[in-house]
Amino acid sequence: MTRADRVVIRLPRRALVPPLFVALSSAAYASATHWAFGVLSPVGLLGMVVVLRTRTELAPSGVTTCDGLRVRRFPWSSFVSLAPRTGGTVAVTANGVRVPLPAVVWGKARRNTAAFVVRWAAEHGHVLTRAD
Repeated sequence: MTRADRVVIRLPRRALVPPLFVALSSAAYASATHWAFGVLSPVGLLGMVVVLRTRTELAPSGVTTCDGLRVRRFPWSSFVSLAPRTGGTVAVTANGVRVPLPAVVWGKARRNTAAFVVRWAAEHGHVLTRAD
């Protein structure tokens, strides 16, 4: 599989701002006051790692999702449709299990990646419908 055969959908880089703010402000506050506030600094760093790792990867063989901590792989044959959920999109399997697709945005926004996933699947010979 070449790099052109797969697509990686990630969170926007501006999602790094809140965990970066927590890491920097807690480190500064801990150095000025009590050392116990230093435990928040690793929490902010862990948040940045989660934001950087969160992705949905589309490949001809299937879909790979990473929610920041765990990686799961699913073949295209297991998916029937995409459906909206609060804060994102889920892929619905044939037996009704809803698999979250991190970083895939649903709706009419400028960054509507759910429609892109359906188009990409169709171009690669996989039938996937959008449950509007």
